[in-house]
Amino acid sequence: MDIATVSVIALVAVVALSCVTNANVGLMAMSLAWLIGAYVAPAFGHAFTAKTVAGWFPVDLFVTLAGVTLLFSIARNNGTLGLVTQAAERLCRSQPRALPPLFFLLATAVSAAGAGNVPTAALLAAPAMLAASRLGLSALVMMLMVGHGAIAGTLSPVSPMGVIADEKLSAMGLPGHEGYTFGMNLLVNAIVVAVGYVALRGWRIDQQAAQAGQAHAAAVGPGVGGRPDWRHLFTLGLLACVIVGAVFLGIHIGLASLAAATLLLLAGAGDERAALKEMPWSVILMVCGMSVLVTLCEKTGGLDIFSRWIAACATPQTLTAWLAGLTGLVSVFSSTSGVVLPTFLPVVPDVLGHLGVEPSPERMLAAATAINVGSNIVDVSSVSTIGALCVAAVPDETSRRTLYRQGLLWGLAMTVMGALACWAVL
Repeated sequence: MDIATVSVIALVAVVALSCVTNANVGLMAMSLAWLIGAYVAPAFGHAFTAKTVAGWFPVDLFVTLAGVTLLFSIARNNGTLGLVTQAAERLCRSQPRALPPLFFLLATAVSAAGAGNVPTAALLAAPAMLAASRLGLSALVMMLMVGHGAIAGTLSPVSPMGVIADEKLSAMGLPGHEGYTFGMNLLVNAIVVAVGYVALRGWRIDQQAAQAGQAHAAAVGPGVGGRPDWRHLFTLGLLACVIVGAVFLGIHIGLASLAAATLLLLAGAGDERAALKEMPWSVILMVCGMSVLVTLCEKTGGLDIFSRWIAACATPQTLTAWLAGLTGLVSVFSSTSGVVLPTFLPVVPDVLGHLGVEPSPERMLAAATAINVGSNIVDVSSVSTIGALCVAAVPDETSRRTLYRQGLLWGLAMTVMGALACWAVL
């Protein structure tokens, strides 16, 4: 056994643990990277000091994720995003059948604007599922609309997941493909949700279910009232400035978001403690920690072993299907941004090399897109955060259990659908 094998075993163990435990595997990854690098590697002729291992921490990625999530945490906490959701629901009061597609579009827009998939689902799940209950619409259809809409926008260049994917692509020598990555993910999710809407007859209204839902809503009094005030308008204005600046002027999205968040806090438009508490610190640490361990694998040659394993299962013609299906299956039970993307994207060039295929930019982009799309499309599963938020928002306990089973089956089916879609398109 050599140090490359040791580092790969550590990486595989961390990925496996992420599927069966709620512990933050990013902390495990950083700890293992230090222990292996500083104390095991010297026995194999390598020397990585603690300072060297600490230097692998992705500072720029951390600043970007912290800035974007803080800004949208403030926007959610001060009610700005909630008012946007209410406005969308009011638009469809005369045409309730149009509500599911509208929620898909709204979720896509909010996610792509920088909120990302999980915050968008956290924002929209409750009003969407309550609206479906009040109007007698299918809970599964609404879950798919919110979930796939949030996923469709999550690879935007200004969303946290998009930032991670684009940074990994740049590290592979593929900068400037943010629009393609975002567009392909949006296209696949739009096709999937359209097929689901038609297959499940999402326009149907169950009058009996609507009456029961309206009675429940009246009993518990759900809903958020209020009119926009200066805080909401100021927040929307700053969000627009950050998005325009990042997309069209090339400013640093993380630092711009931190600056905008600071202005909101100084102006009294947000609660600093509440916003910091609601930030996904666990995910941020998971992403950054996994990057440290992946860097160790890269430095020791471990990624070459990992890529050989993948290449042994695939052919040049089926690689995109294998990558999409494999990463999708891992992502059903693990974190897409924290585990799957940092682990699988860096091995793309080596996998192509082991298959005897020249790692041209076109082939690497296709393989990376398969990973990005395949690992994200399954996140509507009931055991994922997005799916769980939708299930938890269903007011009726019996309907909640039914939706849980339906959502789990849908997520597992997406591992196959994602593989087939990537094989056909890429």
